[in-house]
Amino acid sequence: MKAYKVMIITGIFAMILTLASPVLAGHGRNGKGCPPGEKISAILKDFDLSETQKTKVDAIVERHRSERKTLYKSLGEKREVLFDAMHAPKFKEDAVRKAFKMVSSIREKLVISRAKMFAELRGVLDPEQMGYLRGRIETMKGFRGPGRSPVNHLN
Repeated sequence: MKAYKVMIITGIFAMILTLASPVLAGHGRNGKGCPPGEKISAILKDFDLSETQKTKVDAIVERHRSERKTLYKSLGEKREVLFDAMHAPKFKEDAVRKAFKMVSSIREKLVISRAKMFAELRGVLDPEQMGYLRGRIETMKGFRGPGRSPVNHLN
């Protein structure tokens, strides 16, 4: 009887994982993550921008998108180096620290790039549009994982 209960519980758990795997793998976006700059582009499409604003916003977003795309590629490579250093057959603290600093440096560049993009957008969008942008990004907080910081760089 006990073995039967364990099998049922294991089966239910396996079924839950199977059903949840597409969501977990793609962060709930039909199995695909958002490329750098795509979320902000989608939000800004809802704005009633003048032609001048649209041209300037598109240029800002595209410039930062290409920069962030390069940084994300580099981040993936450096995370692999960090993983390898952490799981090397022989622990070498210096190697782990060096790899961590590389990852940290790239993440810092990503944060700075995003902050610069919003500073530039602030110069193009009017206060009402910036308020709307901040509100839209605030609503996305619930979709972030635990430990993700709030969006305070729009003030």
